[in-house]
Amino acid sequence: MLGIALELLHRGHDVTFLANPVFESQAKAGGLNFAPVGTESDYQFVWDPNTWRWWRIATAFKKGWLPFMLPTYEAIAAHSKPTGTVLVANSVAAGAQFAQEKFSLPLVMVTPNRLLFENLDDAPNFGPFQSPPRWFGRAGRRVHRRLTDVFVDRCIVDGVNAVRSDLGLPPRKRFLSSWVQSAERVVGLWPEWFAKKQSSWPRELVLAGFLNYDRDKLETVDGISALTNDGSKSAPIVFTCGSAMTHAQAFLDVAIEVHRNLERPVIVVTDRRFQPPSPIPPGVSYSPYVPFRRLLPRVSAIVHHGGIGTCSAALAAGIPQLIAPLAYDQFDNAEVCEKLGVARRVSRHLFTPRRVSRWLRLMLSSTHVSECCRKLAQRIDSVAAMSCACDAVQGVHKGHSP
Repeated sequence: MLGIALELLHRGHDVTFLANPVFESQAKAGGLNFAPVGTESDYQFVWDPNTWRWWRIATAFKKGWLPFMLPTYEAIAAHSKPTGTVLVANSVAAGAQFAQEKFSLPLVMVTPNRLLFENLDDAPNFGPFQSPPRWFGRAGRRVHRRLTDVFVDRCIVDGVNAVRSDLGLPPRKRFLSSWVQSAERVVGLWPEWFAKKQSSWPRELVLAGFLNYDRDKLETVDGISALTNDGSKSAPIVFTCGSAMTHAQAFLDVAIEVHRNLERPVIVVTDRRFQPPSPIPPGVSYSPYVPFRRLLPRVSAIVHHGGIGTCSAALAAGIPQLIAPLAYDQFDNAEVCEKLGVARRVSRHLFTPRRVSRWLRLMLSSTHVSECCRKLAQRIDSVAAMSCACDAVQGVHKGHSP
């Protein structure tokens, strides 16, 4: 979202970036107007272990989504203009839909995955016990979607409609489906060869491709050469688990053993909050943030949680992936990457040093995996993807300009 905002600013638009205050310095460094939503302490929700356990998704809805609908709406109300304003919202910023209805503003939804859509032709992998069997067919998948809507409504509909009532908006049912359908344009941040368009998807959908935006243009990041050039003859292996910081220690423990088993250098990339034990063994490096666009082309493989940003960065770099998904779209991302021949899925319950070492050794020695990685890397054009995403936003803007 920050990358899209900066490109729209570069194209001459007046852009206000609404986000948690932890992103304020990055937004202002790029020259954007910034409006805070919530507080920095609110952002600590992403480190709650229940956030990353698929069977506690109801808790995630209630603690990490509902409380920010009204603040998002209020921030939009305070900074939008009656004419000429276009809302560009990620797929969890539901407060933007309230502002769209209240002020008749055009809305562009940006989504990084296909989970919000009604997937009748090819069902995504929602994780254990959440995906319909492959033999269900379209009718069975439609029933599964309705049941998903019912489940989501049971989790959030009372809270959603309480906010809507306070704003003078009518109540809603099947909020998950109506939220997707309300946007005038939907921008999917993946290419069609990663997940093909389906007949049941919104007609307004534009598949832009992988943006692979890194914030290294806004922050000075040193030490990449030192991380990847430790004197070893082998390129390093990267371990990262994104925002799921409750699992960082387990990743670090496995990384150390993999380094010993494979005799390869290892780089552990985790969040700034994580403090690794001291001393870290020689050959194992730790970094709180490294731009993947600059790091991954220098490594041999990556072990990660299955976030779409990490998957796409690894695809662009042309390196094998070992993926241990935790929640949300990560199960589907892992399955797609495995089908493309560039990754191996592993349950986090089987995530042991011996297994991880064996699977990495197999992938690194496979000419098939190497060739798949090389071919797919050539198909990714992040500059064109960013241009497509912003063209979609501008198309809606022109249609509503006074």
